[in-house]
Formats: sequence, C-alpha cells, structure tokens
Amino acid sequence: GGGGGGGGDSRCTSGQDVIDIFLQTDNYGSETTIEVWRGTSNRLATRGGFVSNSQYALYMCIPRNTCHYVVVRDSASDGLCCFYGNGYMDVYDNLVHVRRAAVFGSSTAIGVNC
Repeated sequence: GGGGGGGGDSRCTSGQDVIDIFLQTDNYGSETTIEVWRGTSNRLATRGGFVSNSQYALYMCIPRNTCHYVVVRDSASDGLCCFYGNGYMDVYDNLVHVRRAAVFGSSTAIGVNC
C-alpha cells in the first residue's frame, strides 16, 4: 500500500531513492537486457530472460542523490520499437517520470540524478 511523500518510498529505507523500471518487450523479448549502473563503471544489476510482448515492473533502491544509469540493450540492434512490435522502457525516479526509451540501436542509457 501507499508510497511515502517527500521523496521517500515505503519499499526503500530512509536516505534512499527508488528507481522504477517499466518494460514492455517487443516481439523478441529474449533479445532485451536491462542493467543498472552506479556512475559509468560499477554495474549493480543485470536482468534478462524476458518473454516477448510482456510487461515487467522492476525497481531498485539507491542512495539518495547519487548518479545511476539504467541501460537497455537489444542484442539484434533494432531497439524495442517499432520494427518488431511496440516495446518501450520507462524509468521513474521517486515516482517522477525521467524518460522513455523505445527507438534505439544496440543500447541506450537513461540517467537518474546525473
């Protein structure tokens, strides 16, 4: 139930921000991988194994006001849209929309607090 106000979120502890990642896969979900990086050199998490034409809701708690990147990769280098379906990835920081990624080649990154 309910998220906290003032930049907090009940899923995370005090002093943390929450990054929400909403993924809609295209016709080839197995080609998609999502990574979360602290800065540009420290990969914290990798997630793959997605099913085609499916929706996923992922999140990660990060230290407040630190730079993180959410990277989406497509192994066929045709992005999530629109050659083979209408996929996308939306990234939120403390429930505020940062950016949508859909049309790209092999990968694109969305920065949070960077």
